[in-house]
Amino acid sequence: MKTIFLPLGNQTLSKTNVKYILELARVLKATLYISKLYKEPARSGGLPKTLNVSQITAQEIEEQLSAFNTEGIKVRVKPLEGDDWVEAVGKFHQKTNLDLIVLTPKHHNVNQANFLGKTAGSLLRNTETAVLVIPVDYEYKPISRILMAVKSGIVHDKRTLDPLRTIKKRYKADVRLLQIKTPNYLPEDSEFDANLGELVDTYKSTENATVFQGLLEHLNENKPDMICVFKRKRGFFEKLWDDDSVKKADFESRTPLLVLKEQQ
Repeated sequence: MKTIFLPLGNQTLSKTNVKYILELARVLKATLYISKLYKEPARSGGLPKTLNVSQITAQEIEEQLSAFNTEGIKVRVKPLEGDDWVEAVGKFHQKTNLDLIVLTPKHHNVNQANFLGKTAGSLLRNTETAVLVIPVDYEYKPISRILMAVKSGIVHDKRTLDPLRTIKKRYKADVRLLQIKTPNYLPEDSEFDANLGELVDTYKSTENATVFQGLLEHLNENKPDMICVFKRKRGFFEKLWDDDSVKKADFESRTPLLVLKEQQ
């Protein structure tokens, strides 16, 4: 993993989350791109351009970063022009291949109905890059145990597993695979890709109504530092993020959630 992308919205990020992201970039030896969207003001006639919005936006990001220790971390401030994150990230991804996008969910206030808002949900749903969702105010600790929840063991592109492979290698993490057999489970789902098998340290299967129910049932037993899932076409998580935002009633994670994008 060489590049991590952190989009900054209008909300102020938790200092705890920023520390987590910086430490993650340090351990993974990845370049961390931190970005905000900006729009150039319309100019009329032949008036000279006096306001460089890109530079102002970059200064805003650098001011936020000044409160943190970034020594030994490759941090790049990268304002992106536009008013749509998905489009802006897509263009940037074409020029600078992104390996991971880091998102922060809505605040865990009990009165907040959504786990992910429209912006974060849209980036998760509509980009090709793997996504890591870090819960609000989640304290950093080394990743020693990863619980991976799947229905099918088939992986069509081995590159899909690259983020998980890098995290496992750098942290020397234990990957526990939980295969959840739902009512629409098919015989071919029992086939396991060799590349996935190489990453797995332990395996367990369970029968549940949904992947999410199976995951919840086994969280306390495994006590993971990270949860890993696939986002596949017609899969549970694809349906979950069908309208971009995600309601807490449908899904919520208090543990960092790695979402691998399976292209089919």
